[in-house]
Amino acid sequence: MQDITCTNCGSINDYYVKEGVHSTAFCNTCDRYIKHMPKENKELVIYFGKFKGTALKDFVTRDHVSWLQWAVQNATSLKPSQIEQINKHLNNQV
Repeated sequence: MQDITCTNCGSINDYYVKEGVHSTAFCNTCDRYIKHMPKENKELVIYFGKFKGTALKDFVTRDHVSWLQWAVQNATSLKPSQIEQINKHLNNQV
């Protein structure tokens, strides 16, 4: 893991995280914003198409699997990390 340094006071790895839309790191020493942190183990929820709003873990039927396979091949808005999550899920369903 990379060190997190406060650009205001120089404190290293001395921070707390506030959860919201983002996980945000703030310095414990001077209480200044440091950076947004990646959210750990964020569950993928499909955000388009006929299954919009459905969590990936809920894709279990043959229709779901077929749609996910189509989405991986055709949906240009999917990020590489999302495609990776979908492919892992598909491998567990087959």
